[in-house]
Amino acid sequence: MKKHGFYKRYVITYKFSGYIYIRRYICPCCGRTVSFLPSFLIPYFQYALPYILAFLNGYFKKRQSLRKYVEWFRRKKDGFSRRHFRYYINRMFLNRSLIQYYLNLTDQDMITNEDAMVSRLFAKSLLEKIHAVSPHYLSWNFFNITGKSILAPAQRIS
Repeated sequence: MKKHGFYKRYVITYKFSGYIYIRRYICPCCGRTVSFLPSFLIPYFQYALPYILAFLNGYFKKRQSLRKYVEWFRRKKDGFSRRHFRYYINRMFLNRSLIQYYLNLTDQDMITNEDAMVSRLFAKSLLEKIHAVSPHYLSWNFFNITGKSILAPAQRIS
């Protein structure tokens, strides 16, 4: 792989919102380009993974309606809408089988199959496990084992 330039990407984290430069590489054999994202970014997402996971973890720990949680969260952090929240929640549930597969391969205290059948219990158990390790490590390890992002579009999951 040879260096092939940069591109700008907009990122939103806890303490930073703005553009960062992502290194692009080119394969000298086939001519395809590849970008290496930092561990805190997810392909096709503006919000950083720790930011998304913190929202999801907070939502499933608090026993509130989504509307009330969004109002509370927006007072703390600006920018998220209810559609954002619903999108990330749905994406996590759509990827449940891939996430369960990853946990079965890597975690001795895996989430049991019974929990995987109940959405809220699954989400709460998953987010507690993620909170126990670094989201950066989880993202990196998840990709190395499955070849996918933890919140990859459902049609891209096999």
